[in-house]
Amino acid sequence: MILTVADKLYSFLTPEENGTQEVDNMVMALGLAIRNIFPTVPLTHIIRKVDVVPAKRIQQLHEGECGCDKRSVGPCGGFSTQYACMCDYHGMPYRDEVSWDVDTIYLSHDTRELSLRDFDHLDQ
Repeated sequence: MILTVADKLYSFLTPEENGTQEVDNMVMALGLAIRNIFPTVPLTHIIRKVDVVPAKRIQQLHEGECGCDKRSVGPCGGFSTQYACMCDYHGMPYRDEVSWDVDTIYLSHDTRELSLRDFDHLDQ
């Protein structure tokens, strides 16, 4: 299996005897993890290309993304989980204050736009 993410290729190889089931499990685990972190974002926006043989292996992945349970998304579209993921990805520190502000203040005011100026009060 080869994934293309942010123009980088990631290859995963398995032993031949268990290869088929292991690749299927990897594809499904990857899809589930991405859906848990980014529940409202289409998989193709996160992973541009997945090369698996046969290609029908990823069909289940795309079929499962049609709808998400809005109750499980969390405040502000699951902002805190996505923010934690992006901090980790970019090697930046996770700030509890940012998550709290968005999950609490933005949610209570039904704010639909994130303004970076709202976080100027945080020390650098």
